[in-house]
Amino acid sequence: MKSIFLTCFVFLTAGLISAQIDSSEAQAKLDSIANIELEYWMLPREEKLKLFYERFNQLNPDSTFVIDMRNLGADSLPDFSRFTKLEELNLSGNKFTRLAKNSLPSLKWLDLSNNPWEKIKFRRNDSLKTLWLNKSGLSKTPGSIKKLKGLKSLQIEHNKLTRIPKAVKKLKTLEEITLNFNEITLRKKDIKILQNVEQLQVINNNLFELPENFGMLKNLKKLNLAQNNLSSLPASFSNLKNLESAIFYKNEFDSIPPELIALKKIEELDFYYNKIEVIPSEIVKLKSLKLLYLAFNSISEIPESIKELTLLKRLYLHHNQIISVPVWLAENPHLEVLDLGYNKIVAIPDFSKAVSLTEVDVQSNLLSTLPWSMLELPKLKMIYIKDNPFLLEESAAVRLRDLIEERRKEGLTVVF
Repeated sequence: MKSIFLTCFVFLTAGLISAQIDSSEAQAKLDSIANIELEYWMLPREEKLKLFYERFNQLNPDSTFVIDMRNLGADSLPDFSRFTKLEELNLSGNKFTRLAKNSLPSLKWLDLSNNPWEKIKFRRNDSLKTLWLNKSGLSKTPGSIKKLKGLKSLQIEHNKLTRIPKAVKKLKTLEEITLNFNEITLRKKDIKILQNVEQLQVINNNLFELPENFGMLKNLKKLNLAQNNLSSLPASFSNLKNLESAIFYKNEFDSIPPELIALKKIEELDFYYNKIEVIPSEIVKLKSLKLLYLAFNSISEIPESIKELTLLKRLYLHHNQIISVPVWLAENPHLEVLDLGYNKIVAIPDFSKAVSLTEVDVQSNLLSTLPWSMLELPKLKMIYIKDNPFLLEESAAVRLRDLIEERRKEGLTVVF
C-alpha cells in the first residue's frame, strides 16, 4: 500500500523521478506508476479519498510543488495553507461548492473545472498564470478574478456564460482566453474588455455576427470562432494586423471574406465545412500563408493565385467538387501535405518535382491512372489512392505491386 502513496496521486516533490529520468531504474519506476495508477482509479471512491488524505497529511510542504485531486469525488476542500511552495493544484472533477480565500503565494496553475461551485473568492495573487473553470455550470465568473494580477491564460469552457466577464478588463497581463461552448453573443463593450488579448477562442457559442469594433483587438494573434453561424466579417476586421491564425470551421461563409486578404501575417486559415464555391484570386496577397484548410466546401477549381503562395506547406481541399489539378501545383517544391481526396478529379500531373511532399491523398476520385513516380518522392511517408477506377494492364499492375512493396519496406504507407 505504501507504494501507492508514493505515486498514484501524482504528487511531484523536489525532483521526484526527473532527477534520474535517464536511468533504467527511473524508467522501471515510471512503468510501475502506470500500473499503480490504473489499480488506484479502479478503487471505490471512499478508498481513494482515504488514501489521498493519508498521503496528504504526510506531505512535506517544503518539497511539494504539485497536488492533483482530480476526480476524487471529494466534497470538502483540505487546508492547503501550509503549502507555500505549491505551484500547481488540480481540483477538477469533485463536488466542491465553495472556495474561500487561500494564500498560496507560489501557485502558478489552478484547475477548478467540473465542480458545482456556488461561491469562489480569490485573494490578491500575482503568481497565478493559468486558471481553468470549465464545466462548472457558471452563468457568470467570480468578480474576484480581477485580483489575479499576473494571470495570462483563462479557460471557461462548457458553461452558461452569455457575455464576456467584466473582470477580464482588469487583467492587464491576460494573453489567452478560451470561452468555448457557452451562450455568448459578442457586443461592442465586450471587445473593449478583450483589447489586450493575443489568443481568443469562442467556439460553439451564439455568434451570428461580430461587432463593428472587432478590429480593436490589435494584439490578437490567434482567433478561433469555429462552430458558430458567421457569414461575414465587419470592415474593421482588416485592422487585425498581427493576426496569424484564423479558424472559421463550421460556419456559414459562402466566400473567403475580403477583410482577411489585408492581413499580411496570416499563416493559418481554416474554412472547413462552409459554403465556399470559389477561392478568390486575391488570396495571393496572403504571402505568409502556410496552412490552408478548405475541405468540405463546394470548390470546383484551384486558382493560379495559389501558385504564388511560396510558403504554403499544407493544402486541404478534400470533399469538394474539383475536376482537375494544375501542373504548377505538382511543381511546388515547398508543399508538404496535399489532400485532394473525395473530389471528381479525372487526372493528376507528375508530382516528381514536389520534393517536400510527405503526405498525399487522392482517394475517392475518378482517376484511371496515376503518375506512379509519386511513390518515389524522397520524403513521402503516406499516400492514399484507394477507391479510384484505375485501369492497368497486367504487366503494369505487377510492376506497381512490386514498387509498392519495395516502398513499404522503406517505411512508406500506401492505402490502395
